[in-house]
Amino acid sequence: MRTTAAGAAAVLALIVGYAASAKLSSEADRAASLLVVEVVTQVQGPAAEDIEHAITVPIEMAMAGIPRVTAIHTISAPGLSDVRVSFGDGFTRDEAERSVMSRLSQLSSLPGGGSPQISSQSPVGEMYRYRIVGPSDYSLTDFRTVQNWVLQRRFQAVPGVVDVSGWVGGTRAYEITVDLDKLAGSGATLPQVIEAINKGNPNLGGQTVNIGPQSAVVRGVEPIRPLDDLRNTVLIARNGAPVHVKDVATVATGHESRLRDGNDMVQGIVLTRGDQEGASTIRRIETELDQINSSDVLPPGMRLVRVDDRQG
Repeated sequence: MRTTAAGAAAVLALIVGYAASAKLSSEADRAASLLVVEVVTQVQGPAAEDIEHAITVPIEMAMAGIPRVTAIHTISAPGLSDVRVSFGDGFTRDEAERSVMSRLSQLSSLPGGGSPQISSQSPVGEMYRYRIVGPSDYSLTDFRTVQNWVLQRRFQAVPGVVDVSGWVGGTRAYEITVDLDKLAGSGATLPQVIEAINKGNPNLGGQTVNIGPQSAVVRGVEPIRPLDDLRNTVLIARNGAPVHVKDVATVATGHESRLRDGNDMVQGIVLTRGDQEGASTIRRIETELDQINSSDVLPPGMRLVRVDDRQG
């Protein structure tokens, strides 16, 4: 009888334990591991290399001595420095931010009037990853275009999702290949080509026009749309005749430079805040994925396939 009672008690304990674990947030331990303080510095003008040496590296060195720092990740871009400081167990967010602020206050003045600021956003982490598959007559650029213009907007509308980023693939872009011999013969310079293209793609704000009790904002929008708009952009006037982009360069549709080559697949990465409930957000993401696959949102033959999620 004692053996039977002990066995029954063990089974009951397993059932109670399973029921209790099912109610636990799957994000509890992950939220602690996602304690990240982000330091953002914006400066007008400097290139990425200058930002790295003058701003990112000094901030990174100042953060390195903080207790319980487990990792420091940095990004340097033209006019922007981003330093993310990851903390281990034992720090609350307020304590971590105070430690970072204390080190920032000890920094000497940064070039260009740069003022490091702590991002008010809570940590963002990867929640779900999917890939786009389809017939071989679709290129990586086709997949990436669908990701950027269709799927990103659909998944961003899912409650709990804060951002969706594309991984790999070619982002569609206009490619301008300048013939230096023709450029020299035209009397124009490469900076003039760049300036003319930038000026030929304006979006300018203006004043308001009052119409009775209402007012309307006046703005000028003249984006470059077909390739011929770009080809016919005027660079300079020579002997009374215009010199166009097409006179010194070839214009075609291509894709932005990629960090690596190879037979890659285009993936979408769904991001969420560290304080979001993971299981319910994943269920909403999967529901949206099924709706996309069962509708005519995607081009013929394309579909989405789950790769991984935070629950494994």
